[in-house]
Amino acid sequence: MDTQEWVEIFTKVKEFGLNHVRFHSWCPPEAAFVSADMVGVLLQVECPLWTGHWALSSDKILLEFIRAEAFRILDTHGHHPSFVMFCLGNEMAFYGEEPEVDSLLEELKGMYPHILFNFSSHGTHLSKSCDYYVQADNGKPGAANRPLRGSTWFGVGSRFDRESPASSSTCNEASDEFDRPVVAHEVGEWAVFPDLSETSLYDGVLEPRNFNYIAQMLEKRGMLSQAEQFTLASGKLSASLYKEEIETLLRTRGLAGYQLLGLTDFPGQGTATIGMLNAFWKEKGFIEADQFSQFCAQTVPLLSLDKFVWKSNEQLTGTVSVAHSGQRQECDVTWSLQDESQLVVAEGTLGLASLIPSEPNVVGEIQIDLSGLPSPAKYVLKIQAGTAKNEWSIWIFDDAVHQTDLVDAVSFQWYREDVRSALKSGKKVWLRMHPHKVHTGIWGRFAPAFWSPIHFVEQVGTMGTLIKADHPIFNEFPTSSHSDWQWWEILTNSKALNLNNFPLNFQPELQVIDRYERNDKLGTIFEAQVGTGRLLVTFIDFDTPDRPASSRLEHSIRAYLNSHEFNPKQ
Repeated sequence: MDTQEWVEIFTKVKEFGLNHVRFHSWCPPEAAFVSADMVGVLLQVECPLWTGHWALSSDKILLEFIRAEAFRILDTHGHHPSFVMFCLGNEMAFYGEEPEVDSLLEELKGMYPHILFNFSSHGTHLSKSCDYYVQADNGKPGAANRPLRGSTWFGVGSRFDRESPASSSTCNEASDEFDRPVVAHEVGEWAVFPDLSETSLYDGVLEPRNFNYIAQMLEKRGMLSQAEQFTLASGKLSASLYKEEIETLLRTRGLAGYQLLGLTDFPGQGTATIGMLNAFWKEKGFIEADQFSQFCAQTVPLLSLDKFVWKSNEQLTGTVSVAHSGQRQECDVTWSLQDESQLVVAEGTLGLASLIPSEPNVVGEIQIDLSGLPSPAKYVLKIQAGTAKNEWSIWIFDDAVHQTDLVDAVSFQWYREDVRSALKSGKKVWLRMHPHKVHTGIWGRFAPAFWSPIHFVEQVGTMGTLIKADHPIFNEFPTSSHSDWQWWEILTNSKALNLNNFPLNFQPELQVIDRYERNDKLGTIFEAQVGTGRLLVTFIDFDTPDRPASSRLEHSIRAYLNSHEFNPKQ
């Protein structure tokens, strides 16, 4: 790569609101440093080391190699103003003392005082010789561990599957434990279904055999025509999690910054398509730079909400703050609530705010009486601070939903002879199966796969949902074609049935996007014509009370069953 190619990459990085790039376990060529100097991007360079679970000091040959390599890198490139951060390696997970490493860090600091040094990106030896740390957590094992990001290793225990959605979380418990600047490590890693159109870009010696294999599996299951929709739906879900995770870190006390694992996909480790961009630094179609940089920038308006799903008899209350890392400035802060037609239904001003580069600057509080607003409906709450703007989707559902009785349809909880008899007699049947009472299927999950379901095989690994948003079954339930926050309480209390033996052209109304090395056809809501009968199947818990989104979805389903529109075409 020449200087111009690096300029294009670093320009793209800045367009997405980022100001520094980490080189994971490697040092880039001179052209990268020259280009970073030109564009104005800061660089973190690392030695080629990823030791695992043994002490670096115990391997004298390796330690001497790292020492020599560090001096070679710094002697060659250390004069560049973009070269500001340096690590000896990545994820060196050894709990214990490393006196030789500490001595090496002190030696490097003495020789290159203009550069900040760290032992390891996410290292467990938090050396006092480090100028800063890069951590995914507080560096402690077991029960004492506290995360410094939203995802966890393998995606198991992610707060996005464990905690009801809100925009009030922080990582203060972890950040408070550090006595020097700490940067959050490898934020995000939310997988997106591969963009198979990318295969046409491979015109050199590499062949996208991984993507070709995925395409073959999709074709075998009758889903190849849905591949682009899978990418867009899973991508929009991934982008919403990146937004909330970055905002969580911006709300966190004393945090010095954050590093995404990648803005682009990584073709290795079994295929890790976690980027907002593909491996060629091209947009995938589900988020643009100007959208991403609303929540990833020098100045970001923040809104702390206890939830995204509200009842119509409630008053929405939220605290507005502004994360700012630039020069001190003053700006007006305003807010508005818009419906899906972009009609402003409420608005206000929070006055003049003085922004200083420190903790998030608390500006004021928003209060909105929801009782006069039409529901069920989706709204967008927008905040503007000077030229910086940000927005959040909320949903308002009726405080009490009266479930309409089925008129000419019958409901069953089990698939037994009575279901078959009803269908044979031409009836409309709702097979309303509770996920806890079904011994088949895959448990529902809101968040997509972590990093790569091929590399970390033990995770569930599904990738959100593809929803037939225009289908009449959702006429009274506000939704788009992808999983959004109003689906959280529904999907985390659901299952998806394997439909591989159904006809190839069969497509569920609520389809779970499977992990891309397996590509099963999975359905949580689907319908079919069975002889002269009509069948609707759901694998959702509609019985647990005080779930406004679930109640509203059930109401919409019942209205659909009672209408003439319930007439399955497959």
